[in-house]
Amino acid sequence: MFRRPRVQAKRKQVSRPVFVSKSVQTMTKQSLPKHIKHRFSDNESAWSFVFRYFFQYLPVLVQSYRTTGHEPCVIFDIDQTVLQYQSPLGVIYKGGPVTHTFELRLMSHYVKGLYELFQSHGIPIYFVTGRPFSKATKLNTEREFKALGLAGYRDIYFMPSVLHDVGIFKESVRDQLRDKHVILFNVGDQWTDVVNMPIDETPDDGMACLLFNVEPKCDWSLKLIATHHAPSSYAPSSKSPTTGSIFDSVFETFAPLAPLAPIKPQPPVCHACGHVH
Repeated sequence: MFRRPRVQAKRKQVSRPVFVSKSVQTMTKQSLPKHIKHRFSDNESAWSFVFRYFFQYLPVLVQSYRTTGHEPCVIFDIDQTVLQYQSPLGVIYKGGPVTHTFELRLMSHYVKGLYELFQSHGIPIYFVTGRPFSKATKLNTEREFKALGLAGYRDIYFMPSVLHDVGIFKESVRDQLRDKHVILFNVGDQWTDVVNMPIDETPDDGMACLLFNVEPKCDWSLKLIATHHAPSSYAPSSKSPTTGSIFDSVFETFAPLAPLAPIKPQPPVCHACGHVH
């Protein structure tokens, strides 16, 4: 009886998968504009709009999330988004020798009002920063938050010294948070704070943008106008790129070293009307 000879099939060679950001795969310069719902000519107008929106709709949004079994969270970038260092003369540090003390200040009076509004509804707040991780960076960052009255946050994510791509790092953190939360609001001054896509694909029209559903399980994202200034009390880390990366501002590759200057009183935001008094 004739039998067909067995031929052993060669196992298919499977190459090791190369990580490609989900956002890079799905987001392009052509598809990004459909997610932009509002544009602002300055950051203060953007902060004001966002504060008034959440002041009006946050109770309903939180109830709808939790009714459907979802837990919302909020993500803030730190440098040039929440805080900055400024000289008493109003000049932002641009490099060179420091001859006088620079003051730590909030980027907007609405930042703290919005922060406290989220806290009042029990929404976890996370900070995701390109500051390289070290004990000194962690302690000084916590000290900065304490000086500005920003307490009760859930966690701060610093960039590991082994990584050099701020965009990939920040998106990986957002992916981790999406495993247990819906991102209600995410804000930063770089495009990589809200979506990871090639730098030449991002619009650069000098406008702040409020985006909706720009990433999975992420409702609102605010891309502020980048100032591209370095702070007075930051020095480069030997374990991180001294020029930052093409994905983020130079500002975020520095770690705080100098003591903080006294904080000037900030005019409060009225939680009843949303105006700065």
